Amino acid sequence: MLGDSGQKFRRDGFGFENDYQQSRTYSFAAEALACLQTIQVVLDLGYRDVVIEGDSRTIVKKLHAQNEDGSVISAYITDAKSLSEICDT
Repeated sequence: MLGDSGQKFRRDGFGFENDYQQSRTYSFAAEALACLQTIQVVLDLGYRDVVIEGDSRTIVKKLHAQNEDGSVISAYITDAKSLSEICDT
């Protein structure tokens, strides 16, 4: 189905979502999950003084934010914050 702008839309149970929004959501989720898994592996290996860098400004900002994240990736962000408290840095 094509919208007025010519973008493709998909119909889900809750409304319309265009392909661009969906791909951005998947991209952020992949970045957040990669960060979470990296922290888990680093802690499993016994390291506590670590610096984890990422190129997703959105994920980095969410990890540094003091307020609770309400996005679709909030579970990954919350878990990553909890695990990072174990690290020294």
